[in-house]
Amino acid sequence: MNDPNLMTQLCATVRKAGRIPREVPISAETCLVEDLRIDSLDLFAVLIAVQDRFDLVIDVEDMPDLNRVGDLAAYVASRRSAAAA
Repeated sequence: MNDPNLMTQLCATVRKAGRIPREVPISAETCLVEDLRIDSLDLFAVLIAVQDRFDLVIDVEDMPDLNRVGDLAAYVASRRSAAAA
């Protein structure tokens, strides 16, 4: 995943939906639950916000693999590629 614009948009989406303070750094390696302390309700809000922002559907069976911000970015990038094909 080499799209810095996608990562910037995704970090902003995670920060807003997860109610993460500005001073908390978010990168591709940031774990949603462990590093950002996102609880299950906020995690649901983050996933819904990502779906809305990037106009895609996150499959329920894929959710356990989306642990880091980079995992979300790779997922969004792969869904965009599949939709463009």
